[in-house]
Amino acid sequence: MTATTSAQRAVLRLRRDARLAEDPDRSGAWRIDYPNGFVRLGALPTALAASVRMLAEAPVTESSLVDEVGEDNLLHLRMFLRKLDSGGLLEHGYTTGGELLATLRPLGVGKLVRSPAPDPEVPRKLSRFVTIRPQDGKLIAQAPSSHLALEVSEPMAGVLGALAGWATRAELGERLPRFESETVDAVLDMARDAGLLISGGPESDPETGTMALRQWSVPDLWQHARSRGQRLSPGYGGTYPLVDDFSPLPFVPPASGGRRVALPTPDLDAISATDPSLTETIERRRSIREHDDTAPLSAAGLGELLYRCVRTKDQLTVEDDELGSRPYPAGGALHELEFYPLITACEGVEPGLWHYATADHALERVDGDDAAVSSLVETARLSGLMSSPPQVVVVITARFGRVMRKYEGMSYALILKHVGVVYQTMYLVATSMGLAPCALGGGDAETFARASGLDYATEGSVGEFVLGSAAPRS
Repeated sequence: MTATTSAQRAVLRLRRDARLAEDPDRSGAWRIDYPNGFVRLGALPTALAASVRMLAEAPVTESSLVDEVGEDNLLHLRMFLRKLDSGGLLEHGYTTGGELLATLRPLGVGKLVRSPAPDPEVPRKLSRFVTIRPQDGKLIAQAPSSHLALEVSEPMAGVLGALAGWATRAELGERLPRFESETVDAVLDMARDAGLLISGGPESDPETGTMALRQWSVPDLWQHARSRGQRLSPGYGGTYPLVDDFSPLPFVPPASGGRRVALPTPDLDAISATDPSLTETIERRRSIREHDDTAPLSAAGLGELLYRCVRTKDQLTVEDDELGSRPYPAGGALHELEFYPLITACEGVEPGLWHYATADHALERVDGDDAAVSSLVETARLSGLMSSPPQVVVVITARFGRVMRKYEGMSYALILKHVGVVYQTMYLVATSMGLAPCALGGGDAETFARASGLDYATEGSVGEFVLGSAAPRS
């Protein structure tokens, strides 16, 4: 082997998003604050407090900490380190020649549990669910099953590549001839503790042999795991992760500048006097895929549905955030969703892509790529299993920054929940009006970006809802 012969050492450090602070509730006591909460340390002897400061500044060896606290405090130090580990507050690193090669990092909530050493003759490889991303000049590898991640420097990136396929320990050594065996073992131990590895082989792959894991795609399992709690991430929920860097988006987006069509305002008192009951409407609700093209949906009918379902009822400002109220619920009253009726046949409104101005109850013409607009209509027809083009496709978009500036880890999942409640609201109102409603399960966000001229990452389509006049047999 041609690896370095410099000393190899295990090192510790306080997780990088944690800090030592005085406990505001207990005089003379200390605690460690981190994004998921805090851990109380109580009153610390001077030597132990100094060791915590060492851990917070840079990776250190345990022997360096022992030198700091002295042999008399060795038991206290080890109990203290165990407490930090059980709280998920320590990073475990591995150095060679003074260079930090790999670090086992807690990113969410949980303690370090060492995995049993595997049989070296049993092949292992990276789980197919592992993601690898660059961060601060390092690579971060993480699996959705663990709050721990493996951070490797450039020299150790080859270890991750060597684990892309099944290999026994001996075969891994052959793939990594430039590294000493002790170094490879240390990184493999970290990868195993982080849940990155699976054992078995091509004929006994635990991720494909049963439906439990085989049914999941990589992005779906990550989205599920990431959005259901703070286990995988240092931040979850309304943490305002971008509040210091970006101003909040206004509640009402800038006008498109296109031609406006004012929609008739429906009389809600008259409607409530004749509407069927909620129970009857729920029982009658179904997806209807056939439209009556001899008598298409009218501008008044489209306006009534939009007014009853998605208009802006009220606006208010809380600190810097512009909030509002619509007929459907939304997390934080942020209401990031916008609505773009794509019209092929609607009496009183010319065909094309329009934006519904929720605060003004009006349609604004959106001039974009005509070929992309036609493609969206055909995509909706195919998705809805319709024999002819839908009269109206309400494309639902999200102004992502409205939600992502406030919420962390769950923002996209929250947007999809909002789309779901809009779907049901539109279903019930359309059913009570005798229209033909049909929510679509998929769409084409890239084509919508071309059709609308909107930036894909700033405001993108997240749902589609087909509307039309009901054919007589429907």
